[in-house]
Amino acid sequence: MSLSIDLMPRNCREVLNRRMMVRRWTLVYALTATAIFGTYWFLSLANHVAGQDRDALAIKVKINWSRNEVVNQLLKEINEIEEAVTRYNRLAWPVRASEAIDAISAATPPAVSLIELSITPKEEKPAAGTPRPDGSNKKRGASAPPSGGAAETSKVLMRIEMEGLAPDDSAVARFVSALDAHPLFSRVALEFTRAKGLAKGEVRNFRITADIDLSLRYSFTDATTGDD
Repeated sequence: MSLSIDLMPRNCREVLNRRMMVRRWTLVYALTATAIFGTYWFLSLANHVAGQDRDALAIKVKINWSRNEVVNQLLKEINEIEEAVTRYNRLAWPVRASEAIDAISAATPPAVSLIELSITPKEEKPAAGTPRPDGSNKKRGASAPPSGGAAETSKVLMRIEMEGLAPDDSAVARFVSALDAHPLFSRVALEFTRAKGLAKGEVRNFRITADIDLSLRYSFTDATTGDD
């Protein structure tokens, strides 16, 4: 059995204990400060990385926005080109508008005056299951492309609408008959005829519609009447 005897004076022991306590608290403070600094450094680094990611995303957003603007511009140009092609296809008819006007002029009686004329394209879809016999619905002077008796498909018409003045109904009837007899026009219809008072007396106001089948082929041989 061994005994340990502390011969250190009491004052020295208290001083050493105080110093040891100070060292312990200093170590605790140092570790706490190191932990706080490390946490701050880690948060700063994470914030810096997040800032870089945010800047990269902002750049990507700007790039995507620019691309979207380019795409929208290209789509707009494509739409304009498609509209131009559509207008060209409508204008690239086998019968020119000037030829239709010449035919109308040739069929108009001297006493009849036109005050309004419009020419517009129109797509006509046939009734389901309606066959199109070869040559049964064609006017003279026009020939259809070979179809072999197949079912009729939709066709494009040149719709002509005319409004004018005539001295009497017989002049209007002669005008309608001349248009109907012309090989260029089909389905000539008199929409209305009614009296209209003018300073020189009463005349007949009329409206006529006529179609030109643009699915047919036409041959123009006479420049004067020649729209057949």
